[in-house]
Amino acid sequence: MQGEAGGDRPATTLQGGGTLQHPLLGTRSVTCQLLADATLNTVNITNADAQGIGIWMAAGRPRLQKVMVRQCGQHGAVALERVLPSIQGCLFDSCGQAGIAFLTQSKGQLERVFCLRNQVGVLVQDGAAPLIRSCSLERCRTGLSIAGTANPVLRDNRIRHNETYGIYLAGRGTADLGQSQELGNNVVRDNGQVDIQNATERSLISCGNDLLPQRLEGPIELIASDLPDPVPCRSCCWIAPPTFPRQHRVNRQPHLPKNYPHRARPDFRTWRIIGRGRLWMGCWQRARSRDCRTAPFAPIA
Repeated sequence: MQGEAGGDRPATTLQGGGTLQHPLLGTRSVTCQLLADATLNTVNITNADAQGIGIWMAAGRPRLQKVMVRQCGQHGAVALERVLPSIQGCLFDSCGQAGIAFLTQSKGQLERVFCLRNQVGVLVQDGAAPLIRSCSLERCRTGLSIAGTANPVLRDNRIRHNETYGIYLAGRGTADLGQSQELGNNVVRDNGQVDIQNATERSLISCGNDLLPQRLEGPIELIASDLPDPVPCRSCCWIAPPTFPRQHRVNRQPHLPKNYPHRARPDFRTWRIIGRGRLWMGCWQRARSRDCRTAPFAPIA
């Protein structure tokens, strides 16, 4: 199903739902049930019923792209059985229990998904094991809740500004937050009580994540990476030479003059620049002044 786009958001809206029976969840009001390899693209979904679920997936490899699910009484989306959904570029906002719930043996992938203002951003329980990549779980009561024997894989996510926990583990649940040969690159910070609460007896291993040790509770092991230090690649980044104008190397926020020769730098988004005696890295953006291109750079050396 392909909806109509209206500006920066879908113009097609599905609202309300019909009754659906399931032995695990009982009777629920469901707006959209995706079967087999169905695709849902560019659609708004709302189901304000107390037992309302926006999207139901229980078989095949359904795909969601650019779908906005808001104000569902229970879950924005539910993945059940052995379904392998692909959910990309979607928003789950203000849902009663969870933005997305992975239950039973479901797997699949979340990528570039935003879960905001839900009771739980993403709920993973039973034996579910989805891949959660480049997602943002923010301003929920709990960002990510893991229970049962669930084992999600987390890479390159931002889990911040949640009321209680960024990540909460219970039962025999665990998570892959990176290994010595593969960094997690997750940011779990600025959550209300603690950033990670491990209420299980199993030690949770974390490698290559942005965490504060004093904001972790329970058995959590922070391990070092076995990967070699990265070597700058001159074919995909530009290092400012010593002849780069001093006023632009020493400025509080490094920037590149608009009139600097374009042939001196390849056209890539990621840059390295020498400033204030340090090496900085960031992505260039066009400034309002039209005189330079600036970016919020971070020192890396």
